[in-house]
Amino acid sequence: MISYIEQYTFNVVQEWIAYRRDELTLKEWLKNHKKVRLVARDRASAYASAINEILPECVQVADRFHLLQNLLDKLKEIFKNEIPSEIFIEYGKVLDKKPEKVWVEKKTDKKQLSQLNYDNTPPVNSDGIVTVFDSKRKKLDSEQYKEHAESRKKTKFNLSNIKKMG
Repeated sequence: MISYIEQYTFNVVQEWIAYRRDELTLKEWLKNHKKVRLVARDRASAYASAINEILPECVQVADRFHLLQNLLDKLKEIFKNEIPSEIFIEYGKVLDKKPEKVWVEKKTDKKQLSQLNYDNTPPVNSDGIVTVFDSKRKKLDSEQYKEHAESRKKTKFNLSNIKKMG
């Protein structure tokens, strides 16, 4: 997009000249707009050379966005060289070097530990039968479930055949 100010009316006119950023398209546009005296543009070198060739008397300025972008790029470069990548602060003071790590082993609070109750016995109903919880939704008619059921039958062993260890 090109923005320019009409000489006598001072209206800002904006026109789309191309979706591409090429020198030829801009040159064609500039040949039809010889009255342009000031161009605010981005940092594209193709624009600069096209304007210099077709309108050598035209003043070129960086637009506000790119002017700030140039400033920020320069400031980042300065800060990157002048300010360390890590700054360590302890008790409100900046340290010259990285502080040493202090490893502190926490001791177990025996009173708190004694209050914990780990009961891993399975839940039973009122008849004393273990309640089995199954959080999976099963599609019993699916091929995958049928295959797994068959493989479980093949590997299932009978508890009554196992000798009891005394």
